[in-house]
Amino acid sequence: WSSDVCSSDLIIFLVVGADSHGADPLVRLGLTMPDFRQLATRMRSLADDLCGGRIIAVAAGGYAPEHVARVWAVYLATLTRTWGDDDPRLLALIEEDRLASVGKTPTRSG
Repeated sequence: WSSDVCSSDLIIFLVVGADSHGADPLVRLGLTMPDFRQLATRMRSLADDLCGGRIIAVAAGGYAPEHVARVWAVYLATLTRTWGDDDPRLLALIEEDRLASVGKTPTRSG
């Protein structure tokens, strides 16, 4: 794949689901807020490289509702480059999520 092939027509479509969060009782992928931030950073970079930064992001669900809004906030703020790494809003959400996850992280089976 070359980044100049069809790049003028390309738009990256993302479904931002919170079901991969570590506290999710069903999916059990174990992602943390820093993981979601890293995924969003990589998607932003890919969009910049391939299609002039064009992204459509759709918020999807999760089965640990106390974490869903934080996942979306961190992901969206990262995609839009609204919060830097040391932004107090980002750091507060990461800490709130960590504290809310204590004792709720499902163990991975299989």
